[in-house]
Amino acid sequence: MQIDGSFFIYIGFGLIILELLIGVATGFDLALLGVTSIIGGMFFKLTGNLTLTIIIVSAIIFSYFLLGRKIVRKKLLSTTQKTNIERLIDAEGTVVKKIVPGNPGQVKVESEVWRAESEQTLGLGSKIKVKSIDGVTLKVTRKE
Repeated sequence: MQIDGSFFIYIGFGLIILELLIGVATGFDLALLGVTSIIGGMFFKLTGNLTLTIIIVSAIIFSYFLLGRKIVRKKLLSTTQKTNIERLIDAEGTVVKKIVPGNPGQVKVESEVWRAESEQTLGLGSKIKVKSIDGVTLKVTRKE
């Protein structure tokens, strides 16, 4: 079987299409391999030197996996950030309106006043800790 530049170009387009079908789950690796194969195929068509083409393509791929992959993955991976409401969990505050089980009161957490419920009676000025959130109501306990 005689290999020419078209072989590398077809492989490259196949890898790019596969990346598009799979999505970013591969971390852009297949797309890069595809582009590298296309470049290698065009280089081979120009020079006719298979050995040099393989060396250049291998160097590009090796460089990417050694240096560039971390950068690409860092850009592609999303980080989970807490929303404002989620930041309140484990936050501490002060009761500003008495809380009785079954009768919500109010607490001040991070300079904001929130509706709050507790399984224990918490008087005005009591220090609290937020345990969970249900809608716009904080579930709190006495700070220990």
